[in-house]
Amino acid sequence: MPLMPNILINELSKFIDEKSGLFDKFPSSKEDAADKWANAFDTYAKGVIPLSSGMNQAAISAFKGNFMSIKEDTDMKQLAQCFVLYAAPLALGMTTALPTMTGFPPSASLNLAPVAKLGMNGGSSAQCIQLLATTVDIWMRTGKAINNIPPAPPVTIPIWS
Repeated sequence: MPLMPNILINELSKFIDEKSGLFDKFPSSKEDAADKWANAFDTYAKGVIPLSSGMNQAAISAFKGNFMSIKEDTDMKQLAQCFVLYAAPLALGMTTALPTMTGFPPSASLNLAPVAKLGMNGGSSAQCIQLLATTVDIWMRTGKAINNIPPAPPVTIPIWS
């Protein structure tokens, strides 16, 4: 299954958008929020192609660890870093699962400032989730994998599709 931004939208709506039919409840603590955010992204990222194997727990731990260091609710740079830190073990898992491939995470530059701006200017939770998921999805698709199978020369292919 390829990456599908609607998966991320649905997962985030469960704990962010109280007007969504999917809403369950807001996080009860910062630790709970870290779990919910990391698991939402992990559910979405499991669609990466080529598949990553054995590194999801490391990726989730990296996301949650960085999330716990966020000092302000509006620190979008730190939130963006959570996604970046998750992607590194995910790419390593591609290399481990498919030794004929070398995975490279998306670029380290993920700008979530427009999401914060939308929220600060009265955007709804649903609008902010949509923008965040679209932005993260576009960023995730900048990841690559190199096919190392001889006799063909190494070929860089877009992944994370």
